[in-house]
Amino acid sequence: MLNIQHVCQLFDVPISSYYKRQEVATKNVEKEFFISRIIAIHNDNLQCYGRRRMLKSLQKEGINIGIFKVARLMREAGVIAKIPKKPHYYPSGNEMPNIPNLLKRKFNPETINTHWVGDITYSVPGVQH
Repeated sequence: MLNIQHVCQLFDVPISSYYKRQEVATKNVEKEFFISRIIAIHNDNLQCYGRRRMLKSLQKEGINIGIFKVARLMREAGVIAKIPKKPHYYPSGNEMPNIPNLLKRKFNPETINTHWVGDITYSVPGVQH
């Protein structure tokens, strides 16, 4: 049986290039594994995990890589986190579809005690406002 050094010497190939090829092949397998886990986590969690939450999920599985590598692998895999949409406030001429406008901008009632408005304010215990 021949060892690696002898085979490389026979083919006139530096031994470092042999180990470099092995390293590249190992990294590609590792990268494919990380991408497959990222895609699985992405699909299991309603496609809403960004890089930080993805990193935490990978760490729970025992995969310790950096946040920038997670972001790069997500980009390479085409994984994009869903971002919750901001609430849309309708301009003052349109009614909300589920809340009727009973006052119809008539702010001066004919009689007293016919229009009541309110505000719901609550406080959280231990938090000063």
